[in-house]
This record gives sequence, C-alpha cells and structure tokens, in this order.
Amino acid sequence: MATNDQRRAEPDRSIASLIASHGFAVNSIGYGVCSVPGCRCAPRVRHPWTYTVGLTEVGQPELVLMGLDPAPAHFAISWVANEGRAGRPVPLDQPVSLEGAGLRVLDVPDDWVLADLDRMAGWFAHYGSSTTFTSLPEIRQVVWSDPSGWFPDDPQCADWVRQEQPILREAPLHYPKRVAGPLERHRRRRRTG
Repeated sequence: MATNDQRRAEPDRSIASLIASHGFAVNSIGYGVCSVPGCRCAPRVRHPWTYTVGLTEVGQPELVLMGLDPAPAHFAISWVANEGRAGRPVPLDQPVSLEGAGLRVLDVPDDWVLADLDRMAGWFAHYGSSTTFTSLPEIRQVVWSDPSGWFPDDPQCADWVRQEQPILREAPLHYPKRVAGPLERHRRRRRTG
C-alpha cells in the first residue's frame, strides 16, 4: 500500500513524465476532481482553468486558459504551446484561427499567481514553491472567441463567453475566486490528520 508521501509524489512524477515525453504537461483545475490521487474533495468552481507546466524549461511562457471544458482547453493550449516550441509563437494580442475558432494570447501579470499559489499548484509542486519574483514563471492567457469571432474584451462578445473567461490582466486578483486548492487542502489535512 502506498504511503501518503508516495501518493503526494505521484502527481509530480506524472508531470515530469509528461514533460519528458511531450515537452510540457497540461493541468485542468476546478472541474470537480482533485488532482491528488484518491481525493474527491474539490467542488466545481465558477471559473475553471487549464494551465501548462514545463514550457519554462524551453524558455517559453506558461499558458493558462479559462472556462473551456478540459478536452477543448487541452487542445487549444497545446496548439499554442507547440507553436511556441516550434519557433512560431502566437503573437501577443493578435487573433489567430484554430480550426475556425478565434484565439488570442495575452500577458498575465505576476499578481495573478502571487494572489494564490494554488492557481498553479502543479507548477510549484514540480519546480518548488519559492515566491521570489525571479522564480515566477512568465504566464500568458489563451483567450477564445465567441462563435462570431468576438473576444471577451469586445463589447459585441456574447455574454456567456465573457462570463466564462475573465481577462486575467484586467482583474488578476479576482479570478478564479480563492478556493482551497490541492496545496492548501492537503497541508491542512496533514496538520489535522
């Protein structure tokens, strides 16, 4: 039977394995399943998100995408990551098309991750939890358009798209709302259990 320390190490081994085989890992958070093996304590959050781990190793920014279900989020974020790794980074603030859907890449301020390290708990578990400025990854947000091609910061954008994916550079401290993430939940559980 696996010890608690072995179970906590499993997600990091998985991330390391994905980085070794694919160049990066993708984590989807807030969809109602905790990333720690055996944990079912994470409720679905209002603004779920997906982010990468490992692009830092090749000098690329880590990516975050808000609101899409895990499969399309993984597809979109992986495409942007692979474009960057191939030397064709998606230009900042310039719309691009991916199979008929619009995408844009935007800067994310450091305040977004500093406000809650659990937002990128897998990244910090893999690389260490230092919060010094030099240890933070550069982060970019992949933003998707509505069916008409409008993005959330356009007044013509469909309300449901705007509500599902806040622009992080506009309100970095607010999204997603602070919830006890895997790092915080399991630290608390170790103290009490």
